[in-house]
Amino acid sequence: MLKKTKICATIGPSCEDTKTLIEMVKAGMNIARLNFSHGSYENHAQLIKNLREVERKTSEPIAIMQDLQGPKIRVGDLPEEGFKIKEGAKVVLTTSAKHSEDEVPLDYPDLHKYIEKGQRILIDDGHIELKVVDVSGDRITGLVVEGAVINKHKGLNLPDSKLLIPALGDKDKSDLKFGVEAGVDLVAMSFVRNAKDIIDLRFLIKQFEQELNLKNQQPIKIIAKIERHEAVENLKEAVELYFEDEGIKRENLPYIVNLKLQQVKTRLNLANA
Repeated sequence: MLKKTKICATIGPSCEDTKTLIEMVKAGMNIARLNFSHGSYENHAQLIKNLREVERKTSEPIAIMQDLQGPKIRVGDLPEEGFKIKEGAKVVLTTSAKHSEDEVPLDYPDLHKYIEKGQRILIDDGHIELKVVDVSGDRITGLVVEGAVINKHKGLNLPDSKLLIPALGDKDKSDLKFGVEAGVDLVAMSFVRNAKDIIDLRFLIKQFEQELNLKNQQPIKIIAKIERHEAVENLKEAVELYFEDEGIKRENLPYIVNLKLQQVKTRLNLANA
């Protein structure tokens, strides 16, 4: 019986040696995920080399998935102890380069232009949740729904906001070219909004294959990570365009915090209707 469900494991420092990887394959790993939010090209190249060696030794196919970082909005510099908050209290986030000790700086200058009252701001993979109660100039006031400490450089997710930020940044494009040349089998795209984002990624893959003179390559599959509400709204469109060629997955925690699970299930049912 063909196993349709695949096991995808993230490869990190604790499991990058061939001995451990062989054990993981024997345990059922089908896909090795390389997180391009971290690590150097030298490190990723070694991981790919190890995985191909394991593939030869075990005679088991291993799909190598390059997970692109995508656009990142982060908390700016804060003291090492972080910025203490408490549930029910208000906290001010600011996109201004000049801020007081009572405000939390953000590293995206125009963010306040896309935030509205009533929307949610999730920080640190959803460990902190704020509900926006006011936007005044470059200052965003949020009511703390959950959380105790905001630490520096933690990522922000804005599940209710429409951001005019490309799904692929300069880093992603450089990383993608490396992945194409290194021979990855899958590319996971973060913060997809619509089918056009996937089309743009497919175009870049083909462009890099031409630049690198790579011919007769096995087509690289695209995994669209459903993390934003725009992607949920446009899911049917994406499935219709790429149902046969691409994979669309619901991300596991911490990413799924961006969406209500029932919304995703409803849209997936609609797309497959």
